[in-house]
Amino acid sequence: MSFKTRDRLYEDVPTVYVMVGMSRCGKSTWANKKSTICSASFEKNRVSLGATIVCRDDVRRSMGIQYDERFEPSVKMVAHYMAAALIERRHDIIIDDTNLTVASRSRWVQMSFNHKIELIFVVLPSPAEAEWKRRCEVDQFSWEVIMDQVARYQPLQHLELEAAVQIIKVKP
Repeated sequence: MSFKTRDRLYEDVPTVYVMVGMSRCGKSTWANKKSTICSASFEKNRVSLGATIVCRDDVRRSMGIQYDERFEPSVKMVAHYMAAALIERRHDIIIDDTNLTVASRSRWVQMSFNHKIELIFVVLPSPAEAEWKRRCEVDQFSWEVIMDQVARYQPLQHLELEAAVQIIKVKP
């Protein structure tokens, strides 16, 4: 399900899809499907080669590391530089990250208001507790991390809704 919040105003700017959701809720699955779907679409006067996924998990893998709080500032910086370079070249991108707080989404909101991107938020629901626990067990992922994310989550705010051309709410 999705709904529009405002019309597309600028044709020659990239679209940035910002994923919003807890760990293990399906963000990467959605991003991979969207990237594949985009690759078959055509835009005015140019062929879209698909939205490029920018994901801190991928940055960590390319650096040969796992999640470690000590390295997160560097990982975050690399992901932001990747996104900035892609936007500068007018590539559509998908920010595949939790983006649970207003602060974590503010960079994209500001870019939208400055007419540098068309912003689309993709909000994924949290699975039922039993399903979440199963996913954590299968993936050897910490249940405490999920509970911390639940505590930190901030729903999209009015200013964010104004900045976005679309909000996509993914059905469970």
